[in-house]
Amino acid sequence: MLEVYGTSNIYKDKQELGEQAAARYAGSIFGCLALGSNSKDALGLGTMWGTERAKKLLKEAGFDDVKLIPTPHFEENILYVCKK
Repeated sequence: MLEVYGTSNIYKDKQELGEQAAARYAGSIFGCLALGSNSKDALGLGTMWGTERAKKLLKEAGFDDVKLIPTPHFEENILYVCKK
């Protein structure tokens, strides 16, 4: 699974990503969050749902082995390699 990198904590995101965090949250609010809220059962996570929430949801879905791998050519992303 390839996602935009975030920590699941806005304060930590600002510390780690600086001004880039604001741009990612803006994109999330105006694009991804709106699209991710189209159904009654939607979680409305948006772009910056982050690694902690992603790992929690993946574990709840039965993925016990979750590895996060940086993507050097796409620094804004993180790759999740998940195995059951």
